[in-house]
Amino acid sequence: MTAEILRPYQPGDAPLLAALYQTSVRTLAPASYNPAQVDAWASYPEDLAAFEEQLETGTLLVAEINHTPAAFGLLEENDHIALLYTHPHHTRKGLATLILTELETLARNQHQLLLDTDASLVSKPFFQHHHFHTVSQETVERNGISIDRYHLTKLLLHPTATRWLILGNSASGKSTTARRIAACTGASILDLDTIAWKPNTETPTRRDLTETYHLIDTFTRQNPSWIIEGCYEDLIQHAATPDSILIYLNPDTETCLHRAQNRAHEPHKYPTPEAQQNALALLNPWITQYPHRQGPMSQQAHRQTCQNHPGPKHATPPLT
Repeated sequence: MTAEILRPYQPGDAPLLAALYQTSVRTLAPASYNPAQVDAWASYPEDLAAFEEQLETGTLLVAEINHTPAAFGLLEENDHIALLYTHPHHTRKGLATLILTELETLARNQHQLLLDTDASLVSKPFFQHHHFHTVSQETVERNGISIDRYHLTKLLLHPTATRWLILGNSASGKSTTARRIAACTGASILDLDTIAWKPNTETPTRRDLTETYHLIDTFTRQNPSWIIEGCYEDLIQHAATPDSILIYLNPDTETCLHRAQNRAHEPHKYPTPEAQQNALALLNPWITQYPHRQGPMSQQAHRQTCQNHPGPKHATPPLT
């Protein structure tokens, strides 16, 4: 008879979990990856100190069978499944599901809106079975070897909602959050930057509000399920309905500056990556001024809109 337990990470687990990780990769990955990719992937825990440091960054759960680790999973920042591995001798016993369910519960208890992961070709079907949706395909490098993987996400709150509003500073994560929600719901996305300004003007000039409101109304009429995102409190207020979910993203200034510097090219806003980088000369001061400026694109206006929203709301971090 086997005895299964689920327990937290303990000091001294790292060598055992590193061995489990490598055995899992070398046994299960060859069906989807070539030998060089398998070697590069399996080499990750060889720097045991770095591996142990990662294991201690979040919440790690270990499933044991007869006092021996058989699977483990790591939740980072309460919203990201960073690791989930099962020993090949113990696959199809429900251990990964047991761990994922517990980590998902922890995320829900922390009021996380979304739970995401970066899944290999091996683990992608498992996560899809548990209602994760593909946001994007990515290629990462390990030891100079390219490895394909998928960014997946799961909507934890308001899974049946059809109207979403996302408000926050520039580079606060609005577009990323919109794409993740859209991947889960199939909703259409309206980036307010694309309609808030007059086109083809030498100096940026706000479009007349009446015209902008008309464009928003047209979008919401044409799309039964929608997400509207931007830093414009006046436009968000116009689109708000009692059943719309308002998400207010308010990371610290340094986080926004880092995201602005490192985010991927946004071709709907900038014709080239160089143009996007050049725009930082104006964007970075704008981001920094967020807590201090006045008007519909200020932190003060955003907080008040979130507090007064008549429908469900979700602020990250929570309003105090």
